[in-house]
Amino acid sequence: MITILWILELVDSLLLGGALNRLGIRPRRLIGLRGILFAPLLHGSLGHLAANTVPLIVLGWLILLRGVNEFAIVTAVVWIVSGLGAWLFGGSNTNHLGASGVVFGYFGFLLLRGYFEQSTGRSRSRCSSAYSTAD
Repeated sequence: MITILWILELVDSLLLGGALNRLGIRPRRLIGLRGILFAPLLHGSLGHLAANTVPLIVLGWLILLRGVNEFAIVTAVVWIVSGLGAWLFGGSNTNHLGASGVVFGYFGFLLLRGYFEQSTGRSRSRCSSAYSTAD
């Protein structure tokens, strides 16, 4: 997934002049709903993508430790929920891009999983790992 994000951003930045950014989430506009699917794949700049890359790798890996199925379900849920949140509560006349919603969704999932598993050692290590890598 990280490779796809980088290829998309390089093509968009270097060849398309940022034209794909129009596919972001435009809050409370019908056309903005399509951004829920595309926004996590698009970033405003290479720096923006670089800031999301490490947290996506670290937090995604921690979720992936429990299996590909759990990773796929968590990713789908946080992708859609964070996109709907941006669409419902984002500022008027704005365009939301990036995987930060997925990063913070992963972070929240790991914290809640640690809480409900009642494993303080695991939860503490996940929290400190997530906190140090979240953008």
